[in-house]
Amino acid sequence: MDDALKILVLEDVATDAELMLRALRRSGVRYRARVVASEADFRRGLDEFEPDIILSDFALPDFDGMSALRMARARRPDTPFVFVSGTIGEERAVETLKEGASDYVIKSGLQRLPLAVQKALEAQRLRAAKRETDEALRDSEARYRGIVKSVMECIITVDERQRIVVFNPAAEQVFGRSREEMLGQPLGALIPERFRARHEEHIRAFAATGHTSRSMGRYGLIYGLRASGEEFPIEATISQTGTGRNRLFTVILRDITERMRVEQALRGHTEQLRRLSHRLFEAEESERRRLARELHDSIGQNVTALTMNLNMVRGELPADWLQKVAAQLNDCETLLYSTGQLVRNVMIDLRPPGLDELGLLAALTEHARQVAARSGIPVTVSGTEIAPRLPPATEITLFRIAQEALMNVAKHARATEAAIALEAGPDKVIMTLSDNGCGFDAAAHLSRVSISLGMVSMRERAEAIGGRLRVESAPGRGTRVTVETPRANHNSANQPHLPGIEAV
Repeated sequence: MDDALKILVLEDVATDAELMLRALRRSGVRYRARVVASEADFRRGLDEFEPDIILSDFALPDFDGMSALRMARARRPDTPFVFVSGTIGEERAVETLKEGASDYVIKSGLQRLPLAVQKALEAQRLRAAKRETDEALRDSEARYRGIVKSVMECIITVDERQRIVVFNPAAEQVFGRSREEMLGQPLGALIPERFRARHEEHIRAFAATGHTSRSMGRYGLIYGLRASGEEFPIEATISQTGTGRNRLFTVILRDITERMRVEQALRGHTEQLRRLSHRLFEAEESERRRLARELHDSIGQNVTALTMNLNMVRGELPADWLQKVAAQLNDCETLLYSTGQLVRNVMIDLRPPGLDELGLLAALTEHARQVAARSGIPVTVSGTEIAPRLPPATEITLFRIAQEALMNVAKHARATEAAIALEAGPDKVIMTLSDNGCGFDAAAHLSRVSISLGMVSMRERAEAIGGRLRVESAPGRGTRVTVETPRANHNSANQPHLPGIEAV
């Protein structure tokens, strides 16, 4: 049973807990379970049982599910948490997801519980892999900085005939040659034969310029030659002193073999991190689509059915009865209408229907209209629909960035107007979002947590499709967010990567 899933179940009704576990057993899940019903037992379960996943009711006599969620996030932040309840409403369910819950399942639909558990565990594994990659990246960066600080530079001086007159101990170590061996030898002895003639010409050309110093890498990567015959990349600068027969050229160089290896490893880690981020965003969008479908198929259809039933009841009631309950019937109709609108708004936030059917510009235009209606801030959208259409991942990413940026405008900008511009070139797409609000100090934006988290989310989304995010803002001068992304699919082998976020 060592590989069995450890499940902590917070449920005060024993039969309900058994039904949950039975649903998992039927789907083939191997597990060890601990069922608790009180706050104290739940706390002990977190600390002693160390669960792989938590299943929790929402309403308990002495302890509510939201408190359990917050406790779990404080003590075991990486453990997936799934609500299984028959009383949770749709608004509260969305609130639990925002608070950190992995999913929620209605008790009347326990057949979906195994899938919810599987998806929660998969998302948790992706986050763990992302953290490991982040740690590896930080370790690599630390090693890189340590290497750069500890490398001893080689100093080699040659005369006007390019004969070596100074060969320091670091050069002895790097080239594997002694000072006595190298004094009086041509500098070309330390350079692969195929590069010697060109290198000698570069030094003569440098002498003619009269410049005191210059990087030797301006014509491309240069190589040194060890005594063993091994070639290795170097980074070097050259300087000159004196004139005529007294002229000396000093080369200061370092072996960058290890640095290039680390840089290559960093590029690999960065690419791996970008792919993991892309998978996380894909999982998020998949879950959004699933939730939108469930809202449409369950809540939406129920609201429609209730409305029809209510109209049937109204039509069947005698006139005197109808007069007595008219006010209550009208209230019911109003509540059903507002509930339907709420469900529709949540569905649109989860997955904009116009994006799949009409394209990015149409989806942005509709979303801008909704933001303007809710916030009172006019939002204009300009540009033309992009043809051929962008890859689906690029379209939804640009839409989510616009969604986040407009949310920041509505919450923080105190703006009177905002604008979205979509521009497509042969190789790239540029989306710009601007407002005339209060602005902020972009260099110090980390002090505003809500804005900072939003920018991090936008940056990671842009990087996941090979794009670049730029934020320009200053107090009293509004804010401009620019996203530049390739038109082609970012997974293409020839696709350039433009990482990062700039704050101006």
